[in-house]
Formats: sequence, C-alpha cells, structure tokens
Amino acid sequence: MTISGLDAELVPGQTYTGTLTITNQSTKGGSPVSYTFYIRVVMQTSQGVFVDNSLSLETITTGANGTGIWSFDFKVPATGYTGIGTATAYLLSSSLSVLSTAMRNFTIKTIVPPTGMLRMNMKSYGNHNPTYDARILAIKPEYVIDNPPHGLYGEMDEEKYHENYTYPYLLQNISAYHAAGIKIIGYISSGYEGKGGDDHYASKWYSLEMNKKIIINMATLDRIDGVFIDECSDFPNSASKSYLQQLSDLVHSYGLIVWTNTGVDNFDPWFFTSSVSDLAQSSEAWVGQSLTPVQQQWGSRIGVTGFKKSYTAQKAFELTISAWNKGISYCYINNTEYTSIAPWFEEYAQMLRNYSG
Repeated sequence: MTISGLDAELVPGQTYTGTLTITNQSTKGGSPVSYTFYIRVVMQTSQGVFVDNSLSLETITTGANGTGIWSFDFKVPATGYTGIGTATAYLLSSSLSVLSTAMRNFTIKTIVPPTGMLRMNMKSYGNHNPTYDARILAIKPEYVIDNPPHGLYGEMDEEKYHENYTYPYLLQNISAYHAAGIKIIGYISSGYEGKGGDDHYASKWYSLEMNKKIIINMATLDRIDGVFIDECSDFPNSASKSYLQQLSDLVHSYGLIVWTNTGVDNFDPWFFTSSVSDLAQSSEAWVGQSLTPVQQQWGSRIGVTGFKKSYTAQKAFELTISAWNKGISYCYINNTEYTSIAPWFEEYAQMLRNYSG
C-alpha cells in the first residue's frame, strides 16, 4: 500500500490530488477484493496542529491485476500554516481494526527570502537621492517596486526635457541595488487597459504600444528584474484580458517577473489561472481584514500594502505579521503612500527580521 501524488513541497491555498494504491498479488487473476480504509492528513506547525477531517471511510477494490487505486483531493490551508505534514492511509479489517498503514510526508512552502534579505515588497515611486537610496540599501527588501530611468516617468520627462533619462528623482543606481541582492520591479500603468488611469495622463501613456516600448527599454537598458503593471481592472473583460496577456507575454519573453496591481481585496482569479501574474498586489489599505476567497486561495502569490500618518514601527510590524499569518506572502506598511520612508522604518524592518513565528 502506497500514497503518491502529493508533491514534496505544497503551496498554501492550492489543492493537490493524492493517489492510494493497494496491491495484493495473491488476488491477481482472481475475484476482486474490497478493502476499507481512511486517510488522515496532519500538519504539525509552530501554530499548532491542523487535521484534515474531510476524508472518511472509503472502499477500494482490486482489479484483475491485483491492484486497486483510489484518488483523493487535499487543499492546503491558506491561513499561514507552514512546516511538515503527513498523509497516512489506514487499511482496516472487517471489524475496523487497523491492518496496515502507508505514509506520505510533505512540507508546506514557507516564503523565505534569500539570505540577508527582508521579506518585503517595498514600493518606492521616486524622490531618490543618496540618503534615500542608502536607507533602502541598508534595509535590503527582497523586492523594490520603483521607477527606473526608462520607465513611465522617465519617458514622460524625456519627452519634455530631453536630458537623456538622467532625472535624479528616478532610480538611477540600479547596479547598487542588484549588488545588495534587491530585485527591481519597474513601474508601468495599464490605465485600466488603455481606458485611462487615475492620474489622467494623456491617453498615449496608457496605450498598449507605449507600454510595450517601456517594457522593452526597462528590460534591455535598465536591466530590471520584473514589471509592475499598475491600474489593472479587478474583473477584466475579454478586451482587457487580451491587453494584459500581451504585456505579460512580453515581460515573460525576457524572463522577468510580472507583478499586477488591482489594488483591491477581491479580484478575478484569472490573473493567476491564466499565468498572466507571477505575483499580484491586492489590498492597498491593509488593516488586518479577513481575506477574500481569491486571497485565501492565492495568498502565496499576493502582496498587500497600507499606510497612515499615525502608524508606528510596532503597528506596522503587527499588520505585517497579521498578513503573513493569514497566508499573504508580502506586506509593506508605511506612514505615507509610496514617495518617502517613515522615520521608524529601520526599527520596523529589524522587528520583522527578528520574528520567528
């Protein structure tokens, strides 16, 4: 008796199909034999024990080859469970005593950034100077979502000022960020797939052609690690899906990450099931709220943000841990939106580094 089909490392929120196989060579070529069994899935984690009780008594029957096969689905909770799990099949006698067991061990994926990096999706939309950059380089977030020279705002300024993309408020020193291990995700806006963005720029800045040009230039000239597609419709129609799919395909053709942003709690799982999004920005007003179904299912690929002037390092830490414990991979909290860094940010970052829950 064996259990197979559960990957060695399972992703929170995902459903996996396992297979129980029972072979009895003594029945090969003879009459079918039925066996009663049940399967119990247990995950032992730092947050306690989760037991999947959805699998009750079942029956499996061997065929002419002496083998019986039964499949079962198991959904990994998206609520922060990480660690080791075991699926155990118990073969029972007619009196329901245990005759034999089979086990399959697995682990639940833990979001662990590279050594020395902080698990964070820091959003920094400008105002670069040596002091500002030095703080980010010391904090060492895993990802920085930013405006490189050939991104949207560099293109806008180049059209007006013709200064060869040297505008100091943009992220010019990408090589220093890469040397520190930080992945740069370059910013564009789809403007809700060409309809027009919240900043009401001229329509050309939201066009498919312009965004393709910016993606190519950021990939080949700025050497970014991914593209952040802002202002995506939460439930795109077919035309919007085509627009986003084309941008995603182009980004992926350079081997880069696609990070979409709907900015809301609830959005279409299509972003993930279509493989348009590698990662997605969801809530931009994270206060520890309950997760929507899409956040529960796809939390391992979702980031959230929140900001308020009254926030402290302790409050930012608590909100981030709340997101992590609910199964959200990345959380970034600040005292303003995305153009400055709170004076307490280093304290907040160190609290996250020290966290071992």
